[in-house]
Amino acid sequence: MILAVVQARMGSKRLPGKAVATLQGEPMILRQLERLRACRRLNKIIVATSGETDDDGLAGLVVSRG
Repeated sequence: MILAVVQARMGSKRLPGKAVATLQGEPMILRQLERLRACRRLNKIIVATSGETDDDGLAGLVVSRG
């Protein structure tokens, strides 16, 4: 099994909210996941984030898009 683990969080020191910053009208995290889904060799994609409440919105966004 080949899997990808994407680390994302909202509390970055240099660019807070980078994961949900828009790139061509879509949050970066969703664009990244879309690209990973196109990789035929990947069996699973895992998005890892923290347990901080700041990351709840990020987790919800990812879950809502499947």
